[in-house]
Amino acid sequence: MSHYTAARAVKPAVKPLLPAMRGLLYVAAVLVFLAGCQLFIFSGRTASYFAWTIHNPLAAAFLGAGYWASVPFEALAARQRIWANARIAVPTVLVFTLLTLAATLAHLHLFHLGSHFAISTRFVTWAWLAIYITVPTLLVIIGIVQLRTPGADPPRSAPLIGFGVAAAHELAERDARRLVPASAGSVVLAVLQFIVLARYAGRFEWSSAAGVIYLVLLATMLITGAVGLALARSRPAAPAS
Repeated sequence: MSHYTAARAVKPAVKPLLPAMRGLLYVAAVLVFLAGCQLFIFSGRTASYFAWTIHNPLAAAFLGAGYWASVPFEALAARQRIWANARIAVPTVLVFTLLTLAATLAHLHLFHLGSHFAISTRFVTWAWLAIYITVPTLLVIIGIVQLRTPGADPPRSAPLIGFGVAAAHELAERDARRLVPASAGSVVLAVLQFIVLARYAGRFEWSSAAGVIYLVLLATMLITGAVGLALARSRPAAPAS
């Protein structure tokens, strides 16, 4: 056996995305899509269709856009065969769900749990609580199994230079192919937020310093997300094994 053949024989296999993690990410994508429908479409009716009442429809639509932007983030991660290309979604979802659960428990008195609310509204609220307890728990359990799965990361195929400085995980990955879910989510989020601003233009303080900074932030997200997707498409995918 030649030295080259021997080197290939001992090369570790690439760590795959486990079916359980894939399924959980798909479920999460469906859940955030439904939450986005409640908030983005029915922005002025959260008293009936959401877990708590959001009096400002601009704020409700803003949150709904965030949930909808998470759909491609989580769904594209679930579509990956390689763990390295999907894992950027896991810590993000875990931190978000844990913080949301903590905020929910701290402000439980504001939620639609009393008997004076309609049964359908209370059902939405109990579903909210169940989701934000179950999802992070499953993420931790399945995440531990995923991390213990044998295998290595593939070589970086689309290196990044100075991209994603605001995201520690993106800096750690330094590969556009591993950031496809996040890049797609950034583009969708920016587009949806611009739609929200057009929808509630009278409620947004366009000339304020905060308003200008927010517009610059959205434009930056749109540009960096699009660049990330372009870089990922321009490089060949790493082999799954």
